[in-house]
Amino acid sequence: AICMEKKKATPLPRKRMLHRRYRISRELAEGGFGVTYLAEDARGTIYVIKEHFPTWYASRDKSGVVVPLPGKLGDYEWSLAAFLQEASQLSVLNHPNIVHLVDAFEEKGTAYYVMPYLSGGDLAHVTRCLFEEQKKLSQAAVLSLLRGLLEALQHMHSRRLRNSRTPIYHLDIKPANVLLSLSDDELDVQPILIDFGSPDMGTPGFVPHEQREAGGVGIGPWSDIYALAATVHMLLLGSAPPSHLTP
Repeated sequence: AICMEKKKATPLPRKRMLHRRYRISRELAEGGFGVTYLAEDARGTIYVIKEHFPTWYASRDKSGVVVPLPGKLGDYEWSLAAFLQEASQLSVLNHPNIVHLVDAFEEKGTAYYVMPYLSGGDLAHVTRCLFEEQKKLSQAAVLSLLRGLLEALQHMHSRRLRNSRTPIYHLDIKPANVLLSLSDDELDVQPILIDFGSPDMGTPGFVPHEQREAGGVGIGPWSDIYALAATVHMLLLGSAPPSHLTP
């Protein structure tokens, strides 16, 4: 099989308006299936906007519209459906340790969803900085983060998609998908889960065997618990557990 090389996404320019409400300030990051922006509304409220833009399957034309590549329409539609399902999942969740969905809309040939801006960084960055300084999170800090994330999973696993019996799982828990929310006095730090995955995706070292090897048939709440345990492993030791996906 030939490995497709992912092309770099062309982000929307600064000051571009989305949904007649959000003005893009700058690009924050580019991931496998999209671009994340910092934006604000007319009141000056700052948001994070996630754009569905898988460059394996699509490109952006001069007007800013995302267009499927030749022969990739089916792949693009599958990716878009997964993105919209993530927004749908967030819309039925209401927990302080799960990112809040502010808005979701389709525009420019693709889809977007809007989240609050959190300034505390993510666990991957915090852990990396600590280990570079030969430091670790304290046991109390790890237990506090773990407690918040377990409560988030308990809430998530008890919910269903609207008009459906489909359970909600995260399926991509890892340090990079845990943002930190600081209180105004910066004395309290809360972990916030972001970026849901899908049964046929996952990150080596954090994805459980049943999620990839069995086509997602055997996934359940235990799959998220495994990924959370792998995340704690990273916090304590600086590395994920050995991956069954590594030859």
